[in-house]
Amino acid sequence: MFDLAVVRQDETVTYTHAISTTMSKDTLSSYYLRYAALDYTTWSFNPHEVEVYRDLDLVDVAKRDETPIYREWMRPQGVYYGCGATLALDGIPLGSVTLFREREAGDFSPVQMRTLLELARHLSARLGTLFPRGIADDEQSVDVDESTRIAKHFGLSRREEQVLSLMLDGESNRSVADRLYVSESTVKKHINSIYRKVGVKSRMQLAAAVSRHKVSAR
Repeated sequence: MFDLAVVRQDETVTYTHAISTTMSKDTLSSYYLRYAALDYTTWSFNPHEVEVYRDLDLVDVAKRDETPIYREWMRPQGVYYGCGATLALDGIPLGSVTLFREREAGDFSPVQMRTLLELARHLSARLGTLFPRGIADDEQSVDVDESTRIAKHFGLSRREEQVLSLMLDGESNRSVADRLYVSESTVKKHINSIYRKVGVKSRMQLAAAVSRHKVSAR
């Protein structure tokens, strides 16, 4: 996977507009909408610097194998090992690269990690030349995912976007809470905020409002 980093007005870093040479669009989108918030690797790196990591150097293997991101997202794709690199230049986040491989292939070797680090440095230098002040929303050339477009239209936060996606998939409040590793009361707070921003009072009205937006955006 390769994505771009956007620094929002509140200085949080969002990784978006991803592409992949092997994953389907739905599989790729599901990571950013559902599993990015549960990714055990995201706390381990500094997005403002070029760094590389191997997934299983960061977490106990047995515990990793029980996580939703492994059981529901990685394993169905037939992958077991992962590694990644952050892309940045002069303290400005620019993106990330993530690689996966099947269990039979073994984990990424130290030599391969050093190669990835060099690749990340070259990519960072190139992106830094293209976007010397960082990547602003209006500079991104990759098509915006529909759910992201809907969230942006209604002014939803990243977490509210994730909750909305799960709601539209028919997930119950309890199921949303389980998937996002939060309490059900927290989910209800997000839902109430979504209702307020969209201007509706029920799931049925919410689905209708989103459907109308999809039609008007075509």
